[in-house]
Amino acid sequence: METTTRPRVVHSAMNDIKKGKISFKHKLQRREGVWTKKQKSLLIDSLLKHYPTNPIYLVVEEGEPKRVIDGLQRLSTIKDYTNDEFTLSTLDDIEIDGVPRKLSGKKFSELDPAVKEEISGAEIVLCELRDATDKDIIELFSRINNGKPLNSTQKLTTFMSVELIDIISSMVENLFFNNVLTEKQLNDSVDVDIIIESLMMIDSNKDRELKSFTAGEKRKFVQYYSEKFKEEPDNQYEKMDKISEGLNRLGNHFEKDTKMPKLLMPLCIYGMYRMIKDNKSFEKYFNWLDDFLAGYENNEEFLQYCNSGTTSAAKVQGRFQYFRSAMHDL
Repeated sequence: METTTRPRVVHSAMNDIKKGKISFKHKLQRREGVWTKKQKSLLIDSLLKHYPTNPIYLVVEEGEPKRVIDGLQRLSTIKDYTNDEFTLSTLDDIEIDGVPRKLSGKKFSELDPAVKEEISGAEIVLCELRDATDKDIIELFSRINNGKPLNSTQKLTTFMSVELIDIISSMVENLFFNNVLTEKQLNDSVDVDIIIESLMMIDSNKDRELKSFTAGEKRKFVQYYSEKFKEEPDNQYEKMDKISEGLNRLGNHFEKDTKMPKLLMPLCIYGMYRMIKDNKSFEKYFNWLDDFLAGYENNEEFLQYCNSGTTSAAKVQGRFQYFRSAMHDL
């Protein structure tokens, strides 16, 4: 792997984004919009004060746009601000050429020309990676983010194989997640968590029974499942095709902003997978599922597995057995 680190002025980097030369789409990156308004404002303030900021890492491949693997929040914040997409929070005035200039509450277009010029000419550091393998990128991402506030789901990426990361990255783009998850849940990678829990249920059998949804069990599972992809790739990809088909059907069934507790979502995916695998009626499944979702809050048999400690073995296995029995009877 070869690396090239060089400063770029903001105006030049923003032009590359507009022209599609820099892409924010990479399987290891979190979504845009995770930062608060205060965090975004402080970055713009840092540019104006010429404070150093961390490098932005990009993967360079022949014939492809450069893809950001670390620094997405910084780069997207600068893009959004220069496109007038948010106002600055409370900041001290900045002095340019001996004249105080107001920042608080202003969009980019509302700034004094001297301030806009200062931002456009500010330098950010880009580190470009060439001839990097997927393994190199995963390892680098892990080391860059060591100690950063990634949540437990986002940290699981470092234990996954390239094949599993690719599969999950394609699945999170499904309409189902956009229809049933909030923007905050999407930013927090709840969609990834749902896929992992779904896989844990789908893969449960007499040789490897589902235990719980604790962080430790999920880590063990993604390591085990990554090895399984290497040992029997054809079987696993066939299974992934069925899951993807199920997600498509669920995405078409549920409308945008459908209210559904997160703990029910992996069960919905598991049930849909069983219908496809067992060649059962989708219509019967959706009729049953709609009735279940409409009345589950009064379903004492199921609710006993939904109170405190929902990731524990007893609660996870109870919910799973309830759904598995229902799918068997359809």
